[in-house]
Amino acid sequence: MSTVSKYYPFMMNQMIAGINFTTDTIKAIGYKNDGNVTNRALEFVGDITSTEVSGTNYTAGGATLANVTVTQSSGTYTIAADNITWAVSPTGFADCRYVVLAQDTGNPATSRLIGFIDLEVDSGNVTGSLIIDYTTPGTGVIYGD
Repeated sequence: MSTVSKYYPFMMNQMIAGINFTTDTIKAIGYKNDGNVTNRALEFVGDITSTEVSGTNYTAGGATLANVTVTQSSGTYTIAADNITWAVSPTGFADCRYVVLAQDTGNPATSRLIGFIDLEVDSGNVTGSLIIDYTTPGTGVIYGD
């Protein structure tokens, strides 16, 4: 089971400006394992130096999360949404290691990072659809660390 590792400025942004998960545009963006995605001090999408994946059935800038809900229990916040599916294609991608969650403003310099999911191995949609499951308990959990 994969969980979201939050970027540190995310909590400060929540205290100051807030990200409304149910009304703001939240994107899931695929990245290769070649840069700084795991640097949890990053604040904006434009701060990421890793290469975004590309290929058939993947849209640059990522996929928008739909039907997002947020729940809280004992200080643990859980984000649920419809699954993201990058459908199978022989000309798709096979090198997605991280899926970054971000508040999309239309400008990478102001699009706030929320967290990232480490897929643990390079993954893609060449031999089968790549599905990011936001409905499985634990997947979209943002812990208070």
